[in-house]
Amino acid sequence: MQERKYKNITSTEEAKIPSFYKLSRNSGLEKLGINNTFDKSSDFANHLTLIKSKTLWDFNAIFAAINESKAISKIFINPEVKHTRKTVELKNIILKNLRSSLRNENGNPVLFAEDADINPNTFFYREQMNQLFEKNKFLIQGFKGTGKTYLYKALRDPKLVSVKNELLRLAHRNDQQDFEFIDIISLKGKGEPKSFDFDQIQLSKIQDKSYYFKNFWLVYTWNSIFLDADKRLGYSKKSTLHSYIKPYETAIETKQRFEELIFDQDKLALIEKDLVSLDLFLTEKKKSRLCFMTN
Repeated sequence: MQERKYKNITSTEEAKIPSFYKLSRNSGLEKLGINNTFDKSSDFANHLTLIKSKTLWDFNAIFAAINESKAISKIFINPEVKHTRKTVELKNIILKNLRSSLRNENGNPVLFAEDADINPNTFFYREQMNQLFEKNKFLIQGFKGTGKTYLYKALRDPKLVSVKNELLRLAHRNDQQDFEFIDIISLKGKGEPKSFDFDQIQLSKIQDKSYYFKNFWLVYTWNSIFLDADKRLGYSKKSTLHSYIKPYETAIETKQRFEELIFDQDKLALIEKDLVSLDLFLTEKKKSRLCFMTN
């Protein structure tokens, strides 16, 4: 596109056309600062080699272009240094502040949405999110880092109601329907009530896999919804199988509890009855509920 444009511009317009530079991925830079092992000597050596050898040709090209620019002095004004601290001391202070600000309360790097705290003031609303409340749009897809988990975490937290309200406003939803969000599968982590250790499922011992997983997800979804049905949906009717509705405790206990339901046709019929009853309740209350799943 840039080349095509250059062929159709005048000499006076050429100066107004920006220059384009490509940045390639570098595994050494991507690992910078996220090595949690005690031995960081090799990590440091790799970064030092990159800098000394100047092998980052794409970065070198960008900085060379900046240095050659006549307007660089207008962008970067030389500051007046009023402190007497040494450069090394200042670097240590900056690195110390970065270390604390870029890590969560557990000390892990905040690299992904799973580790980040959701801030409604800095939430990035994408245009595609306007379709979130359309019934025929039931699956959210996107590359890693596009905001799927961040959106999930924001909507599952009742304290972040401002995010939901802003999404409704952007989607122009001003009808009488009330939207609530229930997470079906918890994020991975200790103490999550809706977790499941899928390594416990032994595929070689399952004769009818289609039957097993169809009813596995029925049981899983039913258990997750009814854990929050009273608090989040206002549905207080007790299930006949209420003794089976429990948060995750241990991997083996959860698998055994689920399989007692999966292989019992009478209990599966009661689960379907529970879900139909809940659906009728929500229809009468003119409430629409969206259930989010995460991987």
